[in-house]
Amino acid sequence: MTSTPGSKPRIGPYAGGTIVTPDIDKASAPYLQYLKYSERAAGAVSRAMAQSWGAPAMEGRRFRVLGSASGSSQFIRFVEGKALPGYRPMSTYGWNALEITVQDVDALPAHIVGSPFETLGEPRNLSSTDNIRAMQVRGLADEVLYLTQIKEAADTERLPRAHAFVDHIFIVILGSSDFDASRAFYDSHFTVGLGNPFPARVRPLNKAFGLDIETKHQICTIALHGKNLIELDDFPKGAVPRTRPDGELPYSLGLVSMEVDSLDAVKLKPFTAPAALAEAPYNGRRAATFVGTSGELLELIETR
Repeated sequence: MTSTPGSKPRIGPYAGGTIVTPDIDKASAPYLQYLKYSERAAGAVSRAMAQSWGAPAMEGRRFRVLGSASGSSQFIRFVEGKALPGYRPMSTYGWNALEITVQDVDALPAHIVGSPFETLGEPRNLSSTDNIRAMQVRGLADEVLYLTQIKEAADTERLPRAHAFVDHIFIVILGSSDFDASRAFYDSHFTVGLGNPFPARVRPLNKAFGLDIETKHQICTIALHGKNLIELDDFPKGAVPRTRPDGELPYSLGLVSMEVDSLDAVKLKPFTAPAALAEAPYNGRRAATFVGTSGELLELIETR
């Protein structure tokens, strides 16, 4: 079902996340070897893609699209771009981490021994439930991954299950410069389920800011279509905007893509008008990119 005239568009599920790195082959290799992903497409960024992102300098840069063994259409895309000197994961506003469903989180630490992934947090139950268990790692492009096992239980019915050893994105962590403004942005422009704020332990955030590992931060979930969520984190003092090189995407997790039922119903101004993009993963679908209140780049890809 698509949005009716005058209604807010429906966003979700995630189409994928884009990781910007100077060396896409090196950064993507651990996903292929250790997370059992496979390559789905590769090529060079077209002028239309770069302009759609508001990043004209990305034209001609190499990209590589990976996906999980489950066959999910969601992707992790690596694109060539400049590194950000001194960048610390989970210290800047905007998109900060991808949360991915896995089948057995307790098997992962041994599986990634010897890999380039740096473990930020060993498997542990969430502070709010024993039915969700997660660990966190850091990749070679300074991207943070939450690898999360979701157990069958009444309180997890609205979350997806993994159908591969490491499956697909279902949450993206958004570090907010203005918690209330970020909540209002998604609630006012899109059909979402706005959760109530609550305190939660965020281990990678505590490590980034040198806080006690048990420190809790105000967070909330924003429910998207397709059992996907945004986790909105109220970042502590000391967080800063992520520097974006002229004409480029931001380093590390630079762009997040979601499906939308109607781009014509979106009442925000994109970098360029929605356009059909021939390359994978668009395959002829229309897309446009918007900027959120914390500087996050949100690419919306129209469903068919």
